[in-house]
Amino acid sequence: WQESSSAAFIALITSLECLAKEGDTCKYCSQVLLEGLEICEHCKQPRYRITNHFREFLERYVPFIEQFPREKRILYELRSKFVHGLDLLQQDLEPWSFLMQPKQDEQREIQRNLYFITGVAIYNWLWINHGASALAK
Repeated sequence: WQESSSAAFIALITSLECLAKEGDTCKYCSQVLLEGLEICEHCKQPRYRITNHFREFLERYVPFIEQFPREKRILYELRSKFVHGLDLLQQDLEPWSFLMQPKQDEQREIQRNLYFITGVAIYNWLWINHGASALAK
């Protein structure tokens, strides 16, 4: 995060994506097979269900995610913009700016909440998927 807040944001979301990947994989390329595609009725382009899958992961492993409706709605969307070079966090665009800026303050709050949500999700994922079995041994 010291070098790039946007890169840190991407890394946090990617860590959750890695845990969220479930389901069948292609026997040839090992890519996770999602439950199909939806076609947008307006532009007729495929809409992948990755965002919904990500939100479902958050609902399962962060039981209080509804207390963060904005984050639940936009985290994956922001990640996509950063990864594909469509946007960056304001802190990366204007690192020399120390004045109060509403957009930068809002993004900092989202990022703080993302750190918290990620920590809870990883802890709960580990506990649910590995904690009980480790105690049984």
